[in-house]
Formats: sequence, C-alpha cells, structure tokens
Amino acid sequence: MPWYLIVVIVVSSLLGLLILLYVAVSIYFVVFMSYPKRLTNEEGYKTDFDKGLFDGIEDMAREPITLTMSDGYKISADISTHPNCNKWIISAHGYSWVREGNLKYTIPFFHLGYNILMYDERSHGKNIHKDCTMGHKEAHDLHEIILWLRKTYGEDIHIGTHGESMGGATVLIETRYKDKLDFIIDDCGYGDMRRLCENQLDNFHVPHFILPFCNILLKIFHGYSFKDTTATNFLKENETPLLIMHGKDDDFVLPYHADLIYKAQKGYKEIYYWPNSKHAESIIKNKDDYMKAVISFLDKIYKEEK
Repeated sequence: MPWYLIVVIVVSSLLGLLILLYVAVSIYFVVFMSYPKRLTNEEGYKTDFDKGLFDGIEDMAREPITLTMSDGYKISADISTHPNCNKWIISAHGYSWVREGNLKYTIPFFHLGYNILMYDERSHGKNIHKDCTMGHKEAHDLHEIILWLRKTYGEDIHIGTHGESMGGATVLIETRYKDKLDFIIDDCGYGDMRRLCENQLDNFHVPHFILPFCNILLKIFHGYSFKDTTATNFLKENETPLLIMHGKDDDFVLPYHADLIYKAQKGYKEIYYWPNSKHAESIIKNKDDYMKAVISFLDKIYKEEK
C-alpha cells in the first residue's frame, strides 16, 4: 500500500475518533444538564435540619397540594398561610435540590407575615422524573402557578417571587410573561446560561467548542436553547423591583452573574455580595444582615407604592 494512502487512513481515523469524542462529550454534557441527580424531599429536609437552619419551623404548618400545568405535568407543592393575609411569596429551589432546601428562606418570610407557596420544580423532588430545562419550562410553570394563586385567592393579592440558583434564574426568566408582581428576589441565579456552561467546562478542562453542538441538542431534544435560559435577555423590559443576592466566594455561579443581572434590569434594583459565602450560602453565613437587607428592600418598594 502506498505511503500516502496509509497517511490518509491514519488521519481519517484520528479525525473520526475526534468527531466521535466531540459528539460523546456533548451528549454527556446535555444529559448531565437535563437529568439531574434526584434528591428526595426527606433527604433535603434532613440536610438543612442538621445544619440548624429551621429555627421557627414549628409555627409554619404546611398543606400539601398538587398543581397541574397546562401540558398535564403535575407539580408537587405546599402552602403555609396566615388568617386574612393577602401577601404571598412563591419560592423556587435550585438544580438537583428540592423545595425543603428553600425553607431557610421561607421560614423568615412566614414570620414576616407572608403566606408561602413552595414547590418542587420539574424532574425534582416528588415530581415525575422527566427533563430539566434550566429555567425554560420552569419559568412557564412559575407563570402558571402565579395565575393559579390569583385565581384561587383573588386577583388583588400581593405576590413576590424568590429563587435560589436555578430557581433564581427561573424567577428572572419568568419576567418574560409580565405578570403583576410586587417584587423578585434572586439568590445566586445565573444571568447568562452559555457563560455558566463555559465556567463549568473550565472546571473539567473541557474546551468550549462543544457548546454550539450542545445548543443544537438542547433545542432538538428539550425544546430550548441557551438564549431561552439567559435571564438578562428578559430583564431589559422588567419593571418589577429586583433584589439580587450573591455570595462573594461562589465558585459555581460566579459572582459576575449578579453584575450582569443588575446591569440588565430596567426597573428598581438592589444588589448585595455576601462575604464568606459560597454557592447558596449567603443566608446561612449572613442570616441577620441578609434578612435586614430583605426587610429594607421590601420597606422601600411598598413605601414607593403608597
């Protein structure tokens, strides 16, 4: 066999292997994003209970409910209410977490006099395990939950949303529906999905050039692309007051995402970077100051309404 044919075969084989590797790594990354490791609600509760994060939970009775979305998907949730109270906060948890993980936020809000609605996001907790879409379908679910809350408890109720991590991105992306809300609190949410993916690939020393193919796979198999889960795309028209919380030492959703979100927000906004706090640790490491910031923010926006 001529030497040049051998070279062609070797080069073609190496190229083929590289293409297979490119496809395999891209598929793995998309599967990893779309089908998170499931944590049970009991495990989520025990994790934060053991950390001593549930002070005052005995005052907060939780009534389980099931909400059916327009596509037939059922969302497991619960509500905690005060008599004759028209103030609500809806809290969305993070990727691979469960609603119990947001009790550390909702217990203080309950003691501030808010009714609470907490729920497991798609493919999490007690819900059927399908696909997670990093805030795309989840934002539509939140939109439907807001509509359900108004239909059930009255159009004149006051509603705020709160989200942690992917839940933070979800409450931001939900602004595309322009629902009437009093406020939004984003805790360590990502502002740019592609840049978040780049950060994660850097951690595993995987080159960014797989992302265009990943984007195609997400669109084909899960119905969304990076731009659909980039919150900053939707905040340019958002007038709902926004409070942004982020740990200074967050090494999962890097702190610059908070700055991206702040710059994109059109309406009133406040931002806090919390010291000695990694991902989703801001309220754990700075609880008193964190809640003072929340109360100050709420006082300002309700004073403006008056």
